[in-house]
Amino acid sequence: MHIEAIGTACPGISYKQKSTHHFNKDYNPYRVIDFHGLIWYYLPTMSQDKLIKLVTQGDSKGVGKGHTYYTRKNKKKHADKKFEFKKFNPVAQKHTVYKEKK
Repeated sequence: MHIEAIGTACPGISYKQKSTHHFNKDYNPYRVIDFHGLIWYYLPTMSQDKLIKLVTQGDSKGVGKGHTYYTRKNKKKHADKKFEFKKFNPVAQKHTVYKEKK
C-alpha cells in the first residue's frame, strides 16, 4: 500500500511521498491521507492584508457592470496609485476595464 502525504506525519504512521509525481497525473500536493484512511485537501489562501478588489463598469452598453476580480498589490511599490487593468469579463464575454475599489 502506498500513501502520499505532505506536512507533518500523524503519530504511529509512517508516510512516504511519491517520487514520481512529475509523471503521475493524479498527484496533488495539497492531498493528505490521515491515519484513518480519509483523504483531505487543503488550499492555500491569499493574504488578506494585501488583497485588493478590482471592479468593472461594464462594456459600452453597461453589460457586465459590477463583476469583481481579487488580486494582490505590493503597497511599497504602488502605494500612491490605484490599479487599472483590462481583463476578461465573463458576463460581457469581452475584455473590459477593471479599476481598484475599496
